[in-house]
Amino acid sequence: MSAGWSAAGTSGAAPAVEDPRLTLNAAPLLAMFNTAGVLAAADVHVATRLGRLTGEHDEQVLLAVALAVRAVRSGSVCVELA
Repeated sequence: MSAGWSAAGTSGAAPAVEDPRLTLNAAPLLAMFNTAGVLAAADVHVATRLGRLTGEHDEQVLLAVALAVRAVRSGSVCVELA
């Protein structure tokens, strides 16, 4: 489940604030998964936008959406939920 980078990077330091892989205004749960490298910024942005369009505010639901987006972006057509 690697997005091609880790929060520690190669130098042992956390990614810089200017890192384009990180979102700036994500919900705390989405931000945690983004910082850990599980979710790309695009996954978080799509989930956040869909949440706004539908009025969904539950962070766990938004995380599920972001994981579904990540799965499709990675070439899968389903997400293992268990």
